[in-house]
Amino acid sequence: MSSELVRVNPPNQPPSTLPSELTDEQTALLLEIATPYTQTGVWPIWDYVVKRMDQRRLDARIVIASLPRVGSTGTLGPSYGFTAGHDRRMLGDGEPVRLTVAAALVLDELRPLLADPFLRVLHHMIALQRAAVPSPTAVTQTWLNSQELAEAIPSLTFEFMAALPQILDGEPSTWRGSGRGQLLPDGPAWAKEITREIQEYAEATDVEAYVATVCRIVTAQAWEQNYHHVRAEQGVPLPREYATAPWLDQAGEETAEPPAAPQPSGTVYVKQALIEELVELDRAGRFSTDKLVQQCKELNFNYRHEQPFSCHALLRAIIDHVPPAFGEKGFAQVASSTPGWTKTDKDYLKKLQEFRTQGDDVLHRTIGPQRSRIDMHDVPAPAALNALLEGLLKHLRQARDAAAAGK
Repeated sequence: MSSELVRVNPPNQPPSTLPSELTDEQTALLLEIATPYTQTGVWPIWDYVVKRMDQRRLDARIVIASLPRVGSTGTLGPSYGFTAGHDRRMLGDGEPVRLTVAAALVLDELRPLLADPFLRVLHHMIALQRAAVPSPTAVTQTWLNSQELAEAIPSLTFEFMAALPQILDGEPSTWRGSGRGQLLPDGPAWAKEITREIQEYAEATDVEAYVATVCRIVTAQAWEQNYHHVRAEQGVPLPREYATAPWLDQAGEETAEPPAAPQPSGTVYVKQALIEELVELDRAGRFSTDKLVQQCKELNFNYRHEQPFSCHALLRAIIDHVPPAFGEKGFAQVASSTPGWTKTDKDYLKKLQEFRTQGDDVLHRTIGPQRSRIDMHDVPAPAALNALLEGLLKHLRQARDAAAAGK
């Protein structure tokens, strides 16, 4: 049997779509996000949205997680929904929350202020791409220039032009390509590269057609990236966790049950019992553990599939994330000043503190002629992080018990 890669097509199913009607709670969330933008042209930060939803006696995190989304459901692969950004679980209190053009399906007030001007810009970009003259000897690039755009479409408001770079980065039709320039005090000055993929949206002339096109393309891309290659004599060579398209569990004659992915001898970095208790202690002592839980899960996933750079980045992120729960500003203070650590614990924390330099190397060393030598052997032993998390759980339990006792 041939071992070459062959294309496996998904079963004939209608493309995933986004609804034009949501629940009252979901609509309320979109409205709280949209109102500052419609009034000032600036998107609100997450803390504002959370507290506004608290006033409605609604949990913003639960509601935003319930919003429909097409494409990949995990942290890998393309997706599209009513909010911009991939992983809603990672929102920080001071991070702006933005809506996509799809939100205009639900909130009519966003059509003249977001969707309609965006579509005018989109089709202007398509026209620029089509008018570009290619060179037989050099790669040509087409750019959207903000100053030229303002002259070409004078109806665009100053507020919309200022927000447009982030809007373009949040829409699948325009998020490809690089950008340059920055927002200047006397007006928006920036440029955005236009890629050839934008031509796929040429027939999308209204909000409904645009969102339907995005959903079709993103769903296809999720399939393409997650599960489209099968080696006939070996089965599917991708990890099962990557399979997020809705039809992926419907095995046909062309697909076999994926074999277990190759795994290192130690398949778990963070003990599952620790993760489960972190979930149980969410909001204990006013600290939300949802981001930490997701980081631990992703660390386990990347450790299991031997991804050293991702392991380094996630471990460094966890180390920087937890100090406030210990009442400290930085990890050095956690390791040296926090009471209750045993001598062995302090030795583990010292190893994590020393790892920070190694993490900096992975995250911040810029490209150069020298090849990277980082591999899985450079990832610190799991015991050190597990000891840190054990200490964190102890603090969270104490905070929970103190709150229960009314202290």
